[in-house]
Amino acid sequence: MKFFQLTRNERLGLIGVLVIFLVIILFKHFDAQVTVDYRPSSIEYKKEPVPSVRQTFERRKESIGFDEMRKVIHIAPFEKFNPNRVDAEYWKKIGFENKLAIRLQKFIQSGIGIKEKGDLTKVYGMKKEWFECIKDSIILEKLHIDINTASAESFEAINGIGEKISHRIIKFRNSLGGFYSIQQLKKVYGIDSNIIAKNYDIFNVNAVRNKMNVNTLGLKKLVDHPFINLQQGEEIIKIRSVYGEIDSLALKDIFTLKEWSELKHYLKWEN
Repeated sequence: MKFFQLTRNERLGLIGVLVIFLVIILFKHFDAQVTVDYRPSSIEYKKEPVPSVRQTFERRKESIGFDEMRKVIHIAPFEKFNPNRVDAEYWKKIGFENKLAIRLQKFIQSGIGIKEKGDLTKVYGMKKEWFECIKDSIILEKLHIDINTASAESFEAINGIGEKISHRIIKFRNSLGGFYSIQQLKKVYGIDSNIIAKNYDIFNVNAVRNKMNVNTLGLKKLVDHPFINLQQGEEIIKIRSVYGEIDSLALKDIFTLKEWSELKHYLKWEN
Protein backbone atom coordinates (compact mmCIF):
# COMPACT_ATOMS: atom_id res chain seq x y z
CA MET A 1 0.00 0.00 0.00
CA LYS A 2 2.87 2.24 0.65
CA PHE A 3 3.70 2.11 -3.06
CA PHE A 4 0.37 3.83 -3.91
CA GLN A 5 0.72 6.58 -1.30
CA LEU A 6 1.43 10.10 -2.69
CA THR A 7 3.61 12.74 -1.19
CA ARG A 8 2.26 16.23 -0.50
CA ASN A 9 3.83 17.74 -3.61
CA GLU A 10 2.51 14.94 -5.77
CA ARG A 11 -1.00 15.45 -4.47
CA LEU A 12 -0.82 19.22 -5.23
CA GLY A 13 0.41 18.51 -8.76
CA LEU A 14 -2.41 16.06 -9.41
CA ILE A 15 -4.99 18.56 -8.19
CA GLY A 16 -3.51 21.21 -10.51
CA VAL A 17 -3.77 18.92 -13.51
CA LEU A 18 -7.42 18.18 -12.71
CA VAL A 19 -8.24 21.90 -12.42
CA ILE A 20 -6.64 22.65 -15.82
CA PHE A 21 -8.51 19.76 -17.40
CA LEU A 22 -11.79 21.03 -15.95
CA VAL A 23 -11.20 24.55 -17.27
CA ILE A 24 -10.59 23.21 -20.78
CA ILE A 25 -13.82 21.23 -20.72
CA LEU A 26 -15.84 24.26 -19.60
CA PHE A 27 -14.28 26.50 -22.32
CA LYS A 28 -15.16 24.07 -25.07
CA HIS A 29 -18.72 23.84 -23.80
CA PHE A 30 -19.38 27.61 -23.78
CA ASP A 31 -17.56 28.22 -27.11
CA ALA A 32 -19.89 25.83 -28.87
CA GLN A 33 -22.91 27.93 -27.76
CA VAL A 34 -21.68 31.19 -29.42
CA THR A 35 -24.04 32.45 -32.19
CA VAL A 36 -22.36 33.72 -35.41
CA ASP A 37 -23.84 37.06 -36.50
CA TYR A 38 -23.25 36.98 -40.34
CA ARG A 39 -23.15 40.30 -42.19
CA PRO A 40 -22.68 40.48 -45.93
CA SER A 41 -19.93 42.60 -47.49
CA SER A 42 -20.62 46.28 -48.08
CA ILE A 43 -21.27 45.73 -51.78
CA GLU A 44 -23.50 42.74 -51.21
CA TYR A 45 -25.25 44.41 -48.29
CA LYS A 46 -26.17 47.46 -50.40
CA LYS A 47 -27.04 45.28 -53.39
CA GLU A 48 -24.84 47.33 -55.74
CA PRO A 49 -23.25 45.71 -58.84
CA VAL A 50 -19.46 45.47 -58.94
CA PRO A 51 -18.17 48.04 -61.50
CA SER A 52 -16.30 46.61 -64.51
CA VAL A 53 -12.78 47.68 -65.50
CA ARG A 54 -14.15 49.63 -68.45
CA GLN A 55 -16.63 51.51 -66.24
CA THR A 56 -13.85 52.34 -63.84
CA PHE A 57 -11.69 53.69 -66.71
CA GLU A 58 -14.57 55.80 -68.06
CA ARG A 59 -15.17 57.30 -64.61
CA ARG A 60 -11.48 58.13 -64.32
CA LYS A 61 -11.51 59.83 -67.75
CA GLU A 62 -14.42 62.02 -66.64
CA SER A 63 -12.79 62.93 -63.38
CA ILE A 64 -9.43 63.80 -64.99
CA GLY A 65 -10.85 65.75 -67.92
CA PHE A 66 -9.69 63.92 -71.02
CA ASP A 67 -9.61 67.08 -73.17
CA GLU A 68 -7.01 68.54 -70.84
CA MET A 69 -4.73 65.57 -71.55
CA ARG A 70 -4.78 66.19 -75.32
CA LYS A 71 -1.94 68.39 -76.58
CA VAL A 72 -3.23 71.55 -78.22
CA ILE A 73 -1.37 72.59 -81.42
CA HIS A 74 -1.48 76.22 -82.52
CA ILE A 75 -0.49 76.85 -86.16
CA ALA A 76 0.46 80.49 -86.62
CA PRO A 77 2.57 81.57 -89.63
CA PHE A 78 4.25 84.89 -88.88
CA GLU A 79 4.92 85.94 -92.48
CA LYS A 80 4.24 85.14 -96.13
CA PHE A 81 6.36 82.17 -97.20
CA ASN A 82 7.07 79.82 -100.12
CA PRO A 83 6.79 76.15 -99.00
CA ASN A 84 9.27 75.18 -101.71
CA ARG A 85 11.97 77.27 -100.06
CA VAL A 86 11.66 76.28 -96.38
CA ASP A 87 12.88 73.29 -94.39
CA ALA A 88 11.53 71.20 -91.51
CA GLU A 89 12.80 73.71 -88.93
CA TYR A 90 10.63 76.42 -90.45
CA TRP A 91 7.53 74.20 -90.30
CA LYS A 92 8.25 73.60 -86.61
CA LYS A 93 8.60 77.33 -85.95
CA ILE A 94 5.08 78.00 -87.19
CA GLY A 95 3.63 75.30 -84.95
CA PHE A 96 3.88 71.89 -86.60
CA GLU A 97 5.14 68.90 -84.64
CA ASN A 98 8.53 67.45 -85.54
CA LYS A 99 7.27 64.32 -87.37
CA LEU A 100 4.83 66.25 -89.55
CA ALA A 101 7.43 68.95 -90.25
CA ILE A 102 9.83 66.29 -91.55
CA ARG A 103 7.09 64.68 -93.67
CA LEU A 104 6.25 68.08 -95.22
CA GLN A 105 9.88 68.68 -96.13
CA LYS A 106 10.31 65.20 -97.64
CA PHE A 107 7.06 65.51 -99.61
CA ILE A 108 8.12 68.81 -101.16
CA GLN A 109 11.66 67.65 -101.90
CA SER A 110 10.46 64.38 -103.47
CA GLY A 111 9.71 66.32 -106.66
CA ILE A 112 10.41 69.84 -107.88
CA GLY A 113 8.20 71.32 -105.21
CA ILE A 114 4.48 71.89 -104.95
CA LYS A 115 2.58 73.64 -107.73
CA GLU A 116 -0.70 74.21 -105.90
CA LYS A 117 -1.36 75.14 -102.27
CA GLY A 118 -3.75 72.22 -101.90
CA ASP A 119 -0.92 69.76 -102.58
CA LEU A 120 0.04 70.12 -98.91
CA THR A 121 -3.19 68.38 -97.88
CA LYS A 122 -1.82 65.19 -99.46
CA VAL A 123 0.79 64.94 -96.70
CA TYR A 124 -0.15 62.31 -94.10
CA GLY A 125 -1.18 63.98 -90.86
CA MET A 126 -2.00 67.40 -92.33
CA LYS A 127 -5.40 68.35 -90.95
CA LYS A 128 -7.81 70.54 -92.88
CA GLU A 129 -8.01 73.13 -90.11
CA TRP A 130 -4.20 73.45 -90.06
CA PHE A 131 -4.09 73.98 -93.81
CA GLU A 132 -6.77 76.68 -93.47
CA CYS A 133 -4.47 78.46 -90.97
CA ILE A 134 -1.56 78.69 -93.41
CA LYS A 135 -3.08 78.83 -96.91
CA ASP A 136 -3.39 82.64 -96.97
CA SER A 137 0.28 82.97 -96.00
CA ILE A 138 1.54 80.72 -98.83
CA ILE A 139 3.13 82.32 -101.88
CA LEU A 140 4.03 80.07 -104.82
CA GLU A 141 6.46 81.10 -107.53
CA LYS A 142 6.21 79.41 -110.89
CA LEU A 143 9.22 77.17 -111.45
CA HIS A 144 11.20 77.18 -114.68
CA ILE A 145 13.94 74.88 -115.92
CA ASP A 146 15.83 75.82 -119.07
CA ILE A 147 16.73 72.42 -120.48
CA ASN A 148 19.73 73.93 -122.31
CA THR A 149 21.39 75.30 -119.17
CA ALA A 150 19.96 73.23 -116.29
CA SER A 151 22.44 71.17 -114.26
CA ALA A 152 22.09 67.45 -113.58
CA GLU A 153 20.97 68.31 -110.05
CA SER A 154 18.15 70.47 -111.43
CA PHE A 155 16.86 67.58 -113.53
CA GLU A 156 17.19 65.20 -110.55
CA ALA A 157 14.89 67.47 -108.54
CA ILE A 158 12.06 66.42 -110.84
CA ASN A 159 10.17 63.44 -109.49
CA GLY A 160 10.84 60.49 -111.81
CA ILE A 161 14.22 61.67 -113.14
CA GLY A 162 17.06 60.08 -111.23
CA GLU A 163 20.81 60.48 -111.35
CA LYS A 164 21.35 58.20 -114.37
CA ILE A 165 18.70 59.82 -116.57
CA SER A 166 19.77 63.35 -115.62
CA HIS A 167 23.34 62.60 -116.76
CA ARG A 168 22.01 61.06 -119.98
CA ILE A 169 20.11 64.29 -120.65
CA ILE A 170 23.28 66.34 -120.18
CA LYS A 171 25.31 63.99 -122.39
CA PHE A 172 22.70 64.00 -125.17
CA ARG A 173 22.38 67.78 -124.94
CA ASN A 174 26.14 68.22 -125.31
CA SER A 175 26.29 65.89 -128.31
CA LEU A 176 23.51 67.83 -130.04
CA GLY A 177 24.83 71.25 -129.22
CA GLY A 178 21.68 72.03 -127.26
CA PHE A 179 17.95 71.41 -127.53
CA TYR A 180 15.66 73.31 -129.83
CA SER A 181 12.47 71.67 -128.49
CA ILE A 182 11.24 70.21 -125.20
CA GLN A 183 10.00 67.21 -127.16
CA GLN A 184 13.63 66.22 -127.77
CA LEU A 185 13.82 65.03 -124.18
CA LYS A 186 11.81 62.01 -125.31
CA LYS A 187 14.87 60.85 -127.27
CA VAL A 188 16.83 60.39 -124.05
CA TYR A 189 17.04 56.68 -123.28
CA GLY A 190 15.02 55.62 -120.23
CA ILE A 191 13.01 58.78 -119.69
CA ASP A 192 9.25 58.44 -119.22
CA SER A 193 7.24 60.57 -121.66
CA ASN A 194 4.59 61.01 -118.96
CA ILE A 195 7.14 62.86 -116.82
CA ILE A 196 7.80 65.27 -119.68
CA ALA A 197 4.08 65.83 -120.22
CA LYS A 198 3.46 66.34 -116.50
CA ASN A 199 6.20 68.98 -116.21
CA TYR A 200 5.84 70.55 -119.66
CA ASP A 201 4.90 73.95 -118.23
CA ILE A 202 8.09 73.97 -116.14
CA PHE A 203 10.51 73.17 -118.99
CA ASN A 204 11.54 75.85 -121.43
CA VAL A 205 14.22 76.43 -124.10
CA ASN A 206 15.85 79.85 -123.99
CA ALA A 207 19.58 79.40 -124.43
CA VAL A 208 21.16 79.62 -127.87
CA ARG A 209 22.25 76.30 -129.43
CA ASN A 210 25.71 75.59 -130.77
CA LYS A 211 25.57 75.30 -134.57
CA MET A 212 28.00 73.56 -136.93
CA ASN A 213 29.41 75.27 -139.98
CA VAL A 214 28.73 72.72 -142.70
CA ASN A 215 31.29 74.39 -145.01
CA THR A 216 34.28 74.15 -142.68
CA LEU A 217 33.94 71.07 -140.44
CA GLY A 218 35.82 67.88 -141.24
CA LEU A 219 34.25 64.42 -141.51
CA LYS A 220 34.88 63.43 -137.90
CA LYS A 221 33.21 66.52 -136.47
CA LEU A 222 30.22 66.06 -138.76
CA VAL A 223 29.58 62.41 -137.90
CA ASP A 224 30.02 63.08 -134.19
CA HIS A 225 26.61 64.71 -134.31
CA PRO A 226 23.76 62.26 -133.49
CA PHE A 227 21.78 63.31 -136.56
CA ILE A 228 24.55 62.67 -139.15
CA ASN A 229 25.78 59.14 -139.90
CA LEU A 230 29.03 58.22 -141.65
CA GLN A 231 27.50 57.86 -145.11
CA GLN A 232 25.74 61.23 -144.85
CA GLY A 233 28.96 62.88 -143.63
CA GLU A 234 30.91 61.52 -146.59
CA GLU A 235 28.23 62.81 -148.99
CA ILE A 236 28.50 66.31 -147.48
CA ILE A 237 32.30 66.29 -147.93
CA LYS A 238 31.93 65.02 -151.54
CA ILE A 239 29.35 67.67 -152.52
CA ARG A 240 31.43 70.37 -150.85
CA SER A 241 34.54 69.28 -152.75
CA VAL A 242 32.64 69.62 -156.04
CA TYR A 243 30.69 72.83 -155.46
CA GLY A 244 32.84 74.55 -152.85
CA GLU A 245 30.59 76.30 -150.38
CA ILE A 246 27.16 74.69 -150.15
CA ASP A 247 23.77 75.68 -148.78
CA SER A 248 20.66 73.84 -147.63
CA LEU A 249 19.51 73.15 -151.20
CA ALA A 250 22.64 71.12 -151.88
CA LEU A 251 21.78 68.76 -149.02
CA LYS A 252 18.20 67.98 -149.98
CA ASP A 253 19.04 64.59 -151.50
CA ILE A 254 21.22 63.45 -148.55
CA PHE A 255 18.60 63.56 -145.81
CA THR A 256 14.95 62.60 -145.60
CA LEU A 257 12.42 65.30 -144.82
CA LYS A 258 12.13 64.11 -141.23
CA GLU A 259 15.91 63.98 -140.75
CA TRP A 260 16.35 67.41 -142.22
CA SER A 261 13.61 68.91 -140.03
CA GLU A 262 15.77 68.03 -137.00
CA LEU A 263 19.27 68.57 -138.37
CA LYS A 264 18.63 72.04 -139.85
CA HIS A 265 18.51 73.55 -136.35
CA TYR A 266 22.18 72.65 -135.86
CA LEU A 267 23.72 73.78 -139.16
CA LYS A 268 24.97 77.14 -140.34
CA TRP A 269 26.52 78.16 -143.66
CA GLU A 270 28.70 81.10 -142.70
CA ASN A 271 31.02 81.92 -139.82
